[in-house]
Amino acid sequence: MIAEPGRFIAAPAAVAVASVMGRAQRGGRWWYYPDDVVYGSYNGLLFDHAHYLIDALVKGGERFSSVLAGPTCDSIDVIDENMELPKLEIGDLILGRSMGAYTWASASDFNFFPKATVLALDRGRLISSRGHQ
Repeated sequence: MIAEPGRFIAAPAAVAVASVMGRAQRGGRWWYYPDDVVYGSYNGLLFDHAHYLIDALVKGGERFSSVLAGPTCDSIDVIDENMELPKLEIGDLILGRSMGAYTWASASDFNFFPKATVLALDRGRLISSRGHQ
């Protein structure tokens, strides 16, 4: 296997959890605005052309053509323009998998949206926390 060692080793170690801050229906698609975006943990989309496995943490149901976009008012703050997601409500959670490499370390507080809080867990027990609380 050929891979950049840092990403290959660290990426599977973390999951990003974001909540839906807003939603709108435009052009027959649902647009969801999570609180962690391209200028936050998903910055690898821009800088590294990373592909994150993203899904909603809601039970089953019909899926709809959806867009995940940031609330920063910047046109490039789009995580994915072509997703199939269940209908989400404000406060529903979105998971990003393989987020352990170059995510939080490269994130910014663009447009005053704070970086994600990082929680280190060991078998469900909190062992450290850093970032916005």
